[in-house]
Amino acid sequence: MQTIVDTVVQVLGRLGAGQTLRLRRAGLAGTVEVHARSDGALEVPAAVLGFGVRTEPRREGPHVLYSRHRVAELATQLVAAIGDLELVTSSIVDASGVERLLDGSGARSELTVDGLLNRWDLPLIEQVRRYLAQRFNLPLSGLRRTWPDVAFIAIGRRPFIVQTFDHPPRIRVSAPIVEGIPGSEQLDLVLHRLNEGDALVHLRHHFDKVMAEVVLPAPTFMG
Repeated sequence: MQTIVDTVVQVLGRLGAGQTLRLRRAGLAGTVEVHARSDGALEVPAAVLGFGVRTEPRREGPHVLYSRHRVAELATQLVAAIGDLELVTSSIVDASGVERLLDGSGARSELTVDGLLNRWDLPLIEQVRRYLAQRFNLPLSGLRRTWPDVAFIAIGRRPFIVQTFDHPPRIRVSAPIVEGIPGSEQLDLVLHRLNEGDALVHLRHHFDKVMAEVVLPAPTFMG
């Protein structure tokens, strides 16, 4: 039982805002959902834990709210309340509605088009590669990883470069939009003017290409 509690603690600690941990009972007879709210609280149906009105965790309507520093207490109570818990058939539902099963260690898992296990606790660049492979129905070999944090993908005839950064977590996607353009002071001035303001897409010159790029925050990766 303690091993299951430890795994649930790890999963709850990684649950991002908008995500739901869906715990399944043996034989898929029913589920219990823990929802991570945007304010950081973990929301659990009060009926599952049998709580009345309490100060901490606090009661809000038909749910009980736990702060993140109480995940160990919440996990212990969940495992005790769900005696027939089947962790390997439980799942994470992200904010966009995509559901992925948990494996025995609590890692989010899914089969890719290569038939390989997709471990969602892998480095960010690997999470992005596997998402793109699934999204565009490509083999992982079609997303070349040339450096530890850089991958290349071609959609149609257009090459894209995907690079990830860890501190803070973010993803930069770039693609050439004009080729065969030599660098010059005039070009630098034009690109500087185009990049002024709060434009989402940033333009830069790289060798003989003008690249368009966008940087996306990724504190919790969701495709």
